[in-house]
Amino acid sequence: MATTIKSISKSLALSIPFTREKYLQREFLRSAPSCKGIYESFTQAMADLPGEKLSGFNHKAIPEYYKSRAHIDDLNPGDYPILFWLSRLLPNAQLIFELGGSIGLGYYSYRKYLPFPPQLRWIICEVPEAVRAGEEIAREKNETQLAFTDQRQIDGDPDIYATFGALHYIEEPFAEIIGSLRARPQHLLVNRVPLSEGPAFITLQNNGSWFSPYKVDNLSDFIGSIKNLGYELMDQWEMDRGVSFLFGPGNTVPRYHGMYFRLK
Repeated sequence: MATTIKSISKSLALSIPFTREKYLQREFLRSAPSCKGIYESFTQAMADLPGEKLSGFNHKAIPEYYKSRAHIDDLNPGDYPILFWLSRLLPNAQLIFELGGSIGLGYYSYRKYLPFPPQLRWIICEVPEAVRAGEEIAREKNETQLAFTDQRQIDGDPDIYATFGALHYIEEPFAEIIGSLRARPQHLLVNRVPLSEGPAFITLQNNGSWFSPYKVDNLSDFIGSIKNLGYELMDQWEMDRGVSFLFGPGNTVPRYHGMYFRLK
């Protein structure tokens, strides 16, 4: 009976324009992770952020959340293809540049399974608060191969340019980021990126403790833009993880994607 009453109340709320918007906004605030709406730009999405929670990622509380986890070196199940390719690429690598990466979650988890050659440097580009927290942890662990920066341009040319679960939070197209580098990296490793068979779009995500614009590119266009820079697609994989929408014009993203590109 309670379920029936709840269902009827929901139907009534959704049938009236005024109550529909209030109902959906309430459900969006209560559900995480979830997305709502379609926007023209990150700026437009940011203008629609609720005021009662954090917006974006440059906040002390976000890296502190990852630091509080029992094991920061736990491997993400979707990262096994990355382990496979790193096992082949690391022996000859001098420098890895990772766009995103938080406090070093990927670095610590991959190092647990793979031998890192002594000459390797791994640099993570992050927002200032993540850089601060990452450097603090690296000092505590006496890490000598891991460094952090909030600058995308660094001294030295990476052998491997990597990004794992960060591209959908960056408005600039990945091809433009790679194209702006002084020299093309030989290898590109991309993972945990939501890509759609339909048109690209920007939405707004409730991530639990914070809100952020969230970008979904078209799969074919994404691959084509990297190939146009002179890369060949060596491997591609999917993860059964999607974007959950409470409301929007029918956009769905059933899977996340990963890829390995090599410069021709």
